Amino acid sequence: MKNSRGFTLIELMVVVLIIGTLAVISVSYYGKAVETSKATESVGLAQGVGNAYRGFQIDNPNWFLSGQLSNACSAYTCAIVPRGSACRLLVCGYVAAQDWDNSPYNYFVGDSCGIGMSSCSRRNGGGSPYDTWGYNFSVSGNCTAIGNGTPACPGL
Repeated sequence: MKNSRGFTLIELMVVVLIIGTLAVISVSYYGKAVETSKATESVGLAQGVGNAYRGFQIDNPNWFLSGQLSNACSAYTCAIVPRGSACRLLVCGYVAAQDWDNSPYNYFVGDSCGIGMSSCSRRNGGGSPYDTWGYNFSVSGNCTAIGNGTPACPGL
């Protein structure tokens, strides 16, 4: 009787094939989980921006804001920010400071999102399959997911 030690080449190749298949599947699920997490964070921030805009309109009923929130807003003070600029939310204390330019989503206020919208978020470009993802918040606070495969708005 032959005393064999170790595994045959076929057995090793089958194990490597199985591990490779599992790795490919898990990496794709991991990528989707990371993007879904970023989308959920975007919903929270966009909802906060929408709430801030509605608060701003209570304080300033005849003013309407529009535009994108960015780090460039910090160049203004509340006294000199252009009247209709979305930057007014940041520099006048309605929204907390964020690193808006390095966020995976862009954030917009008012008419930049469409008629009847208070805020919205859109996934930054970069060539990922998630670039179409985004969320709209109406002036009444309702959330709508936009884009192909975008996770639904969490229960708000």
